[in-house]
Amino acid sequence: MLLHRPKAGVAATVLAFLVAFALSPTAAFAQARDGVGEARRVVVLNGTDPYLPAFIAIDGALRVAVRAGHPGPTEFYAETLDMGRFPRTLLENDVLALLRKKYRGLKVDVVVAVETAALDFAQRHRAELWPGAAIVFHSVPPDALRARRLGPRTIGVPVRLEFGPTLELALKLKPAARRLAVVVGASEIDRRFESLARAAIERHAGRLEVEYVAGLPLADSLAAVRALPADAIVVYAAMFRDGAGVPLVPRDVLTRIAAASPVPVFGVFETYLGHGIAAGSIASYEAQGRRAGELVARLLNGEDPAAIGVQAPVAPGCIADWRQLRRWGIGEALLPENCALRFREVGAWEQYRWQILAVLAVILAQAALIAALLVQHARRRRAELALQRHRGELFHAARLATMGELTASIAHEVNQPLGAILANVDAADMLLESGNVPREALREILADVRRDDLRASEVIRRLRALLAKHETAHERLDINATTAEVLRLLAAEVRRRGVDVTTEFDPQLPAVLGDRVQLQQVVLNLIVNAMDAVADVTAGRRRVLVSTRLTPDGGVAVAVSDRGPGIAAERIEKLFESFFTTKPRGMGLGLSIARTIVEAHGGRIWAESDGRSGATLRFTLPGAEPAAEPVLVERPT
Repeated sequence: MLLHRPKAGVAATVLAFLVAFALSPTAAFAQARDGVGEARRVVVLNGTDPYLPAFIAIDGALRVAVRAGHPGPTEFYAETLDMGRFPRTLLENDVLALLRKKYRGLKVDVVVAVETAALDFAQRHRAELWPGAAIVFHSVPPDALRARRLGPRTIGVPVRLEFGPTLELALKLKPAARRLAVVVGASEIDRRFESLARAAIERHAGRLEVEYVAGLPLADSLAAVRALPADAIVVYAAMFRDGAGVPLVPRDVLTRIAAASPVPVFGVFETYLGHGIAAGSIASYEAQGRRAGELVARLLNGEDPAAIGVQAPVAPGCIADWRQLRRWGIGEALLPENCALRFREVGAWEQYRWQILAVLAVILAQAALIAALLVQHARRRRAELALQRHRGELFHAARLATMGELTASIAHEVNQPLGAILANVDAADMLLESGNVPREALREILADVRRDDLRASEVIRRLRALLAKHETAHERLDINATTAEVLRLLAAEVRRRGVDVTTEFDPQLPAVLGDRVQLQQVVLNLIVNAMDAVADVTAGRRRVLVSTRLTPDGGVAVAVSDRGPGIAAERIEKLFESFFTTKPRGMGLGLSIARTIVEAHGGRIWAESDGRSGATLRFTLPGAEPAAEPVLVERPT
C-alpha cells in the first residue's frame, strides 16, 4: 500500500520499511534474543498433582534450563488437570471451559505437557486453546508414545520406567525370593504403570509367584503387604487413588507400605529414595527437567520443532538406599558395579580422618594464638589505662594552666566579697562600741556578710569543680547551662579585659551525653582564646559571641566567634595539632586537648576564618537519646 503513496516522499518510505521490519517475525525474534520486546509465554500443563516431589524437582530444573538457554524474557503459566487422582471424564469439560476463558487472546509459544494425560489433552485442544504453540512433553513412557500420533510440532523427552531392570536388581539383592507382590492403585495413571509392570514381569513368570495388589482400598493393600512371607519382595509402582476412590500422594503411601512390609520394597521413581525403597533402576528427575527445558529454550530461540524431534529417554541407573540395605541385611557387595549408594552413614573417623587431624592441628594453633592474644590484650589494656590516666593528668594540667592565666581575675572575684565582709564586720564593731546597737541595722550587716560569704564560696566551688581531678563520668547535660556556668566563672576576667561577651543560646536544644568538667574545659579554652584574639583590638570593639544551635542531624553545635585579626589559611589546618601555637608564650596544647575531648564525645571541632577579620571556632556533639518516661501503674484503691 505504501508504494501507491508517492507524495509521502523518501522519508515516509524509509519509515514504513523500518516499521515493517520491526513487526516481522525475524525482528521480533531478534528483539527477544537481545532481551527486549514482548515476552515469550510457556504454559506448564501437568496431568496430575504438580506439587508431587517428582514434578517439583523436574519443574525446577526445567525453568532453570529455559532461562539459561533463552536470553529473552519468558513468562511461565502453570495449569493442572489432576487426572491422576480424579477421573478424566469428571473434569475435562470444566477444565477446558476454564482454560478457554483464561487464554482467549493470549499468544502462547510452548506448552509443556507433563505426563501422558496432559499430552493427550494438549494435542486434543491445542488448536482451540493455544493455536500455533509447540508441545514439549516429559514423564511420558515410550510405550505410550507408540500408540499416539504426535505431529511435527510435538517433541519431548520420554521417561523409561525400568520395572524389568528393577526386578532383576531386586532378585540380585535377594536371590532367595520366590514370591513377588506388585502394589499399585486404581487411577488411570496407576493402571498404566500396572500395564508396564506386567509386561516387564512376564519374563520372570516361571521363576516367581506374582501377586498384584492392585486397585484395592489402602487398608486392604497394607493388610496384603503385611501378610507376605519372608521369601517375598515388593515392587511398588504408585497409588494416586485407591480402590475406594480416595485421592492419595504416592510417596506418602510408600512410607506406610514400607513400614508395614516384612520384606524389602523396590521402586522406579527417584523421589521414593529415602522413603522406603531399598533400590531400583531409576532415572534422574533433574536430568529429565534439564533436558526438557533445553528443548523449550531451543523452540523459543526459533528452532523448528520438526528438526528437533523426540529425544532419547534419560538413561536410568542403579541407585540404592544404604539404610534400607542395612535394615534388611543386604550386603553392599551384591550391588552392581557403579550403583549409586545414598544415605550412607560413615563413621566420623573413617570419613574425616585427615580433616579431624587437620582440625586438631588448627585448634592447637588457635589455642596458642588465643593465649598469645590474651597476653597481648592484657598488655594493651594496661597501656590503654596508663594512657587514659596520663591523658586525664594532661587535661588537669591544662585546666590548671588556664586557671593560672586567670589568677588576677579570680583573686579579684574572691577579694570583692571578702572586702565587703571585712567592711561589714568593722561597721558592726563600731556599733557595738557605741553602745547603741539597733537590731535592724545589725541584721542587715549579718545578711550582707552571709550574702558575700556565699558569693565567695560559690566562686571557690566553681574553681574546685573545674580544677579537681576526677574520673570521666558521662551524664545527660544541658549544653546551654554548661556554657553559662563557664561564662559566670569568667565574668571577672571578662570585665578585667574589657571584652563584650554576648550569647545567643537556642532554647530548644536536646540534651547531650558527656563529662561536664571536660566539656566546660573545651568551652573555657575557646572563650579564653577568643579574648586573647581581641586583646589588641581598640577598646569598645572587643567583642566575643558565644552561640549554640541545633544541627541538622539532631545534635548540638557550640560556636565562639571573635572580632580579632583572624587566622591565616595555612595555620587553620595546624591549629589543633599538639604544640602548635600562635601565642608568644603558649604551649600549643589547649586546642589539641579540646579536639581530643570533643572527638571522645563523638563530636567534631574546627575553625573558620577568612584570614582578615575575626575567627569562629565550632564544635558539635551528638544529641542524647530521649530519656525514658516513667510508666504509671494504676493501683486499686
